[in-house]
Amino acid sequence: MFDRLEMSLDMQAFAVPSPAPLLVGNAHPSFAEHCYFNELMGELLPAALHSETFTTILDVHCRSGEWLLAMARRYPHAQCIGIDSSSYQIELARAQAYGLPNVTFLVKDYETLSTALVELHRFDLVHLSFCATNPAIERVCALVCTLIDLCRPGGYLLWHEAEMPICTGLSCQHFFSTLLARTMQMCRKESEAGSVPGITAQMACWLRRYGCAIIEDGAHLVDASQGTCLNRHFAHHFHALSLQMKDLILMSGLIWERAYDGLCHQALSEIQGNRFCMICFMRTLLARRED
Repeated sequence: MFDRLEMSLDMQAFAVPSPAPLLVGNAHPSFAEHCYFNELMGELLPAALHSETFTTILDVHCRSGEWLLAMARRYPHAQCIGIDSSSYQIELARAQAYGLPNVTFLVKDYETLSTALVELHRFDLVHLSFCATNPAIERVCALVCTLIDLCRPGGYLLWHEAEMPICTGLSCQHFFSTLLARTMQMCRKESEAGSVPGITAQMACWLRRYGCAIIEDGAHLVDASQGTCLNRHFAHHFHALSLQMKDLILMSGLIWERAYDGLCHQALSEIQGNRFCMICFMRTLLARRED
């Protein structure tokens, strides 16, 4: 029902946890992102958009640009712009975009997007994915409102989001449900119902509130339990995430460093154990701006 997304990632590179290439504070790995683009869906656009012709496409929180690069190749006459607050991720995206004349990647603050893009025309398609667990995005609801404003009347917003994983290991549960979720909530400048966790339940409500009609609404369940093909990838991404979120979680005051290191070590052991079970719920919404 969807077109396959052409990816250049080598899946075997994620088989063994390795902290060597990680840059704390720059890249923010997400297991949900990895599953979405590589294993679970591997798709570019929902069926409702197959007959659409796009001339302007905006990808917000684009990371290293895989989705937008695929769109730029599919729509060679479209102007494609990718936005991320991480200069590290944008450097990766620009390197991959070499030779593609219709794609541009920019480092921008999410809080000032409407000002930064004011001189550009409104976009036919705006893409947003997995923003709730990025500490650089402090007000998710406000960002969604801004992106709808950047859509032309009749334009589309394609939004993917995920909940925290549900798992059997006690240490793994504590990391996600207590430390990571609470820290991300504390990062927000203002209280938002449904930021982390619970954002998937709020997505459609927010979009309708700001003048959008829901065109497609899809739910997906990821299983990364022991014995599944995703388990080894989840182990890698948990290791990466625990390293890159360490400073932020310690700053929250919820746990001491020695206890944090011990907790993450135990959680990784649980993930690699024979009885580990884990599922992750994800939601995809396609909305059209109606004026």
